[in-house]
Amino acid sequence: MAIVYKLDEGATHPPQSEREVLGALARLSDDWIVFHSVRWQSLRAGRQGDGEADFLVAHRKHGLVVLEVKGGGIVIEDGRWTSVDRHGHSHAIKNPYVQATHSKHALLAFLSSFDQSLAQIPIVHAVAFPDVETHVCLGPVATPEITLFSSDLTAIEEALLRVFRHWGASRPFSSGQLDRLVTLLAPTVTIERTLSIGLRKTEAEIVRLTESQQRGFARLRAVSRLLVSGGPGTGKTLLAIERARLLSEQGARVLMVCYNELLSRVIRHHLASCLGVEVSTFHHLCTSALRQAGMTTPSVPDQSWWDVEAAKELEATFAAKSGVYDAVIVDEGQDFSPLWFKTLSAGLSDPEHGPMYVFADDRQELWRRDWHSGLKHFGELELSDNCRNSAPIVRCMNAIFGTASPPGAAEGAPVITITYGPGDDLASLVLELSQRLMEDQEVEASELTILVDEPRLAERLRNAYVGEQPVVGFGGDGVVCESVSRFKGLESPVVLLVLSRSHDVPSGLVAAFVGLSRARAAAVILMPSDHPAARSITEAAGRR
Repeated sequence: MAIVYKLDEGATHPPQSEREVLGALARLSDDWIVFHSVRWQSLRAGRQGDGEADFLVAHRKHGLVVLEVKGGGIVIEDGRWTSVDRHGHSHAIKNPYVQATHSKHALLAFLSSFDQSLAQIPIVHAVAFPDVETHVCLGPVATPEITLFSSDLTAIEEALLRVFRHWGASRPFSSGQLDRLVTLLAPTVTIERTLSIGLRKTEAEIVRLTESQQRGFARLRAVSRLLVSGGPGTGKTLLAIERARLLSEQGARVLMVCYNELLSRVIRHHLASCLGVEVSTFHHLCTSALRQAGMTTPSVPDQSWWDVEAAKELEATFAAKSGVYDAVIVDEGQDFSPLWFKTLSAGLSDPEHGPMYVFADDRQELWRRDWHSGLKHFGELELSDNCRNSAPIVRCMNAIFGTASPPGAAEGAPVITITYGPGDDLASLVLELSQRLMEDQEVEASELTILVDEPRLAERLRNAYVGEQPVVGFGGDGVVCESVSRFKGLESPVVLLVLSRSHDVPSGLVAAFVGLSRARAAAVILMPSDHPAARSITEAAGRR
């Protein structure tokens, strides 16, 4: 069977005459290649013009035939051509031999404009009348040797070889030329919108408050002690900031505290114009309060000191001042020690009933401190709609822990997963991928964040460049590179997440989940094939 390329399948159904010729050509041996309904553009008479042919038939030992097809009966009067359809209606048509000749020359110009070696391929022309039986001469340009009638369709190979013999043009050409011919006439090309275009469209969809967030605002006004839980992208930090803003407008002294220093910077920026709002990490709050009280801190405090001693000493400074704040808001509550909540409530003007709101996500718990036990008498509100991450990102995030995807996510680019081996230079791979995102996908440096689960790799990358852009820490001018733990609570339009080999199953899954959740519109994940999250992420990335 011949190799057949149907190049205009999206168009209207081809005429019966072409279908009959196509059926005959398809029965040729596999030495033949058939192109049906070919269109191209080339210079004609010094101007760009469209070219077309019903069929191009190629054989590597002979050349290329431009085959024009005319159905129905044929009438020629005074050199004017008419086709008669099955209902007896006449239709004026162009001389098919002239059409085939023009197509032949236009095709030669088209092919040689791309590759001069293709100009060496013999190109001849012929005309087929699948509805006509008689073998008669149809004019000086319509010799029987280049004319195929209905009976020729049953012996199509012999008829085509007759055409080549008539033109005396049979000449073999190389397999490389044949491959090039196929590439030009039947290209396999995927034209995708660049990530940057899809990125802007996805970003535009992820700016609306969802119904669950609106309910969250109402609940925050009605309940004074509330734990607000929800997955990444459900708007916890947004709700926390807005609650602090509203309390400030009512004249309240507000403490908003989180775990990550980088997140505290962002929150402080959002609340800069709000009077009476203090934004801090818990660690900085402790060291600052103890320093003001003239108390000493260990030169290198360990985690147990932070979890217990620091909290108790901070509580003592609050007791000495009596009612420092009217309301406390905690973001990233899952990273807090249970005792920290008790300490913070001690800073309220009403330690027992004063407004205190904790925002948290169990699945982003990096430190496993049994934080829930510090919130026994809090009401609970769960947010479900994801209004930050695109749908493909949400699918991969939820596949990590095997949970259902929440509603509300905007569509976006598929998550790209890439694995690396033991001998690969991870830093080089990261820089190469970053450059490809910026050059091929037109992602701006300000839109891309590299997140790694190994802080030492982040330090190494921050001495490098992506093209002309330096790799910098958060807040710098260039491509930001941070550890997953430092970037938790923040977000970026595009994230290149780099997962290492050094994590056990629980911590590896959490790092993958947290890092991926920081991406709003697009994500690329570079990971070892044996990473505990590799299989689930890769399978989810392939789903649509």
